[in-house]
Amino acid sequence: MADAHVHSDETDFTFVDFIKGLFSPEADIGLLLVKAMEATDPEGMHPERADYILNTRVPLLALYRCFLSDEQEEFAEKLDEALKSHEDWWSNDASDPEGWISLELVAVLALAYMNKGWTVPVESDYIPQWLVTGKYL
Repeated sequence: MADAHVHSDETDFTFVDFIKGLFSPEADIGLLLVKAMEATDPEGMHPERADYILNTRVPLLALYRCFLSDEQEEFAEKLDEALKSHEDWWSNDASDPEGWISLELVAVLALAYMNKGWTVPVESDYIPQWLVTGKYL
């Protein structure tokens, strides 16, 4: 987390439960996704935390929703939005290496590539193709 005064909260816990559920066959992944999405409501969050969640977590969860519901066309649209949000959020401090590559976006793109054969419809330095596909050469 960017600032030491920001601590994990329900938003983080439900997100971690959702990610763990992706790899657990007995998980009710739909319910876990809904809980993770509901936890992104900025009401009651510190404004800086809310900005972070709205610019990083919300677009990411939208991609997972499309992935899980086999909505490839919408997935491409949401990816464009997620990349824009990533750039908007991280452009405030271009020297912060955390923003150079979006490992969170790479993760959902790699799952879509490995499990559904979906290719990345856009070129972006934030989501290197070789990380998505695992083809390093």
